Amino acid sequence: GRAYLLPAGPLNGIPLDALRVNGSYFIQSHRVVNLASIRSLERAHGTMPDDFQHNVFLAGDPMAGQELFQYSVNSSAEMTAVRDRFVGSGLHMVQGVALKKDEFLDERFSQAVLLHLSMPGRVDLAFPERSVLRLSGEGSDTDYILSADLRGFHSLAALAVLSGTSFSGSSQAEFESRIGLVNDLHDAGVKQVLASLWPAGDEATARFMADFYHRLLSGDEPANALHESRIALIEAENAINLNSWAGFQLFIR
Repeated sequence: GRAYLLPAGPLNGIPLDALRVNGSYFIQSHRVVNLASIRSLERAHGTMPDDFQHNVFLAGDPMAGQELFQYSVNSSAEMTAVRDRFVGSGLHMVQGVALKKDEFLDERFSQAVLLHLSMPGRVDLAFPERSVLRLSGEGSDTDYILSADLRGFHSLAALAVLSGTSFSGSSQAEFESRIGLVNDLHDAGVKQVLASLWPAGDEATARFMADFYHRLLSGDEPANALHESRIALIEAENAINLNSWAGFQLFIR
């Protein structure tokens, strides 16, 4: 069955599907979907457009502390895995020293149906406005995309993936439901956001995303594709590694 969750207060950032119930994980008997509001139930079974693979924005590998005049880029395993799934003229890929804020003002970002952002990021549950995504650079204020920046962008995306984020702190108010970056993308127009509560690691994320996108390209909706990818990992690893699957959470606007 499906379990719809309106996360707020202490439930923000908690992977309830990883709870043990009668000797198994809750996810093994339920699909857990996070909703932004009750009205989000109308979009809880949202599917991807048939041709979404022809309009993809892929960004990642921001390089802090890179040596001067060193512009070569060694793609991460995750970036390579996602690129290989969507290689073609419909893929716009930006990484390394090229990953600057103006890339997000380009129509290739605003018009993309799928956004995959493998940038390191912090989701501050106590102070959502302090949530940030890391760009390439040397640590100045311009080397980050702030929560307010994301809200100011415009996006037609059906799905955005934040694979390198980590959630920290706890909501200050019992009924606080705003989640930095996630709700900011919703406000920018993105319908569904898949975010990581903690980084699973490059190799693990690459394997997970390859399987997730395989299911998505086969016609599955994001909620089901995510569920089946996580179940496959549980079965393959005998449920011993929560880090590789439990952190990936889907939030629907």
